Amino acid sequence: MSLQASAQNMVQSAQYFETKGKHDKAVQLFSRGGNRKKAMDLAIKYNLTDMIENISTGVQEGDDPEVLKKSVQFLLANQQFDKAVEIMISIGNLVQALAIAETEQVHLKEEMALKLCPPATQDPNKKKLRQETLMKIAKIVKKQGDFKLGAKIYTMANEKMKGIKCLLKSGDVKAVIGFAQTARQTEVYILAGNFLQNQNWHNDPEIMKTIISFYQKAKSFDSLANFYDACAQVEIDEYRDYEKALGAMKEAMRQLEKSTSENKDIKLNMIKRRISTIEKFVQAREALNNNDSNTAMTICDELVDTKGVEEAIRLGDVFAQLIEHYSTKNMYQDAYKYLEKMKKKNIIVTPYLDAHIVEQIYEGVGMAMPSQKQGNDDGIDEDIKEDF
Repeated sequence: MSLQASAQNMVQSAQYFETKGKHDKAVQLFSRGGNRKKAMDLAIKYNLTDMIENISTGVQEGDDPEVLKKSVQFLLANQQFDKAVEIMISIGNLVQALAIAETEQVHLKEEMALKLCPPATQDPNKKKLRQETLMKIAKIVKKQGDFKLGAKIYTMANEKMKGIKCLLKSGDVKAVIGFAQTARQTEVYILAGNFLQNQNWHNDPEIMKTIISFYQKAKSFDSLANFYDACAQVEIDEYRDYEKALGAMKEAMRQLEKSTSENKDIKLNMIKRRISTIEKFVQAREALNNNDSNTAMTICDELVDTKGVEEAIRLGDVFAQLIEHYSTKNMYQDAYKYLEKMKKKNIIVTPYLDAHIVEQIYEGVGMAMPSQKQGNDDGIDEDIKEDF
């Protein structure tokens, strides 16, 4: 009945039970009635461990300071460090709270971590202590996997590089972009740009623009050149768009020309050679589109025998251009010649030629398609064989 009564009646009933030696009931009613200090004193006096634990784990910020302190002592003695640290923070015992959080690997919620952070100060001695404290807190939350909070606290400590490195572990693209835009620091821009290159940038124009923007702001011309080089490779590998690839390579060269790196000249020469090769293939494709097949085939024929051509273009694309052209013209002997040459260079046919074109060529020269029993030594991919 007392537990259903008002707070005043609970306390009166608690005093009654105390006189009768019913200490467990007295502690419960004192606690529920709002007199936590009396409840804690009685529980400690008569060693009511369960009652002490109930009071300690139920305390809140604003409770009687004496009760809070006694709760901390009990919780520490019973290795309930998480709750003990939370109470210590609430009563302003920040130094000890941080020490225990650090040694006992206490999980810090964001609210707790931020309360542990000392306010900004101009005092040189306090400034140094604040810096050390912030670094400790940042390491704790980083270790527990809260990378965004870690980055935030590192930034409060003016450690932006540590902040971005911590945030990168989260894999949060928007957060990384936002951090770099706010930090406005060369090294941060470069790290953020490098991170974004590992994302799906070739299918997201906004990420691509952001990468370029970050490298430009950092004046990292080598990084820009490498990125445009990567763009060119994607255009070739995924879309066979050599015209766009050529534009990207030329932009890579323009950026590299601004570089001051020691191996700049070596890189420039490599890019120029690749541009020259791509230009030739683009010229061949343009000639074919303009019905100048002689020029196109001459260039392609030259490219398939050029040493190191695959540093710039996919040799399979050149062979495909030759084979498709001759097959379309019903010049199957010529098409077959290049198909055989392609096989000798160990280039798998499937990614470059449709199966029906290969079949037409074999029929055109009066030969049967190689059987699967021959294995892969014939150079015709198994996927093509299975279609027939």
